[in-house]
Amino acid sequence: MSDSERIGVFGGTFDPIHYAHLDIARTAMKQAHLDQVVFVVSARPPHKRKGPFASPEDRYAMVEAAVAVESRMTASRTELDRGGPSYTVDTLEYIAAVIGPEAEIFFITGADAVLDILTWKAPARVLELCTLIAATRPGYDLSRQQDPGPRQGRRASVGRQEPRAAAAVEREDERPGVLGAWCRT
Repeated sequence: MSDSERIGVFGGTFDPIHYAHLDIARTAMKQAHLDQVVFVVSARPPHKRKGPFASPEDRYAMVEAAVAVESRMTASRTELDRGGPSYTVDTLEYIAAVIGPEAEIFFITGADAVLDILTWKAPARVLELCTLIAATRPGYDLSRQQDPGPRQGRRASVGRQEPRAAAAVEREDERPGVLGAWCRT
């Protein structure tokens, strides 16, 4: 990877991976000008009480098959091979060490997951390591979206979103696939 790359990291259980995941990745690549998106299959997400129902190896195989025809998408075993609970901060630390300090990391997640960021392991460090890209889901009430906490440094926007700290996506725009970004510190 070159030092100036913009890397999207899309973490999830992907049980199963489906078209919406690929559409979100394509939209993120287009709107955030990402060079590639890495799908990181979660081994044991600590916030999910039920499932996953498919084995980690089967979920990885599904992701690998789904991205095989996408030249700028890859599947990653990072969390599967590390073992233990899958924490975003650990994955981002590892990826940052591999790609180098000049590359930019964009963590792709659902807008609903961003609401819980302050409950994640080391949320301040997550915000230092990446720009969060939040994808809306059909029927998601964006008025519930709140500022994930104080930050300093760069702010990023995706698509028609303006750079502001209090919202990840335009409140009036609830279309699926519309992305917003929080700042990276």
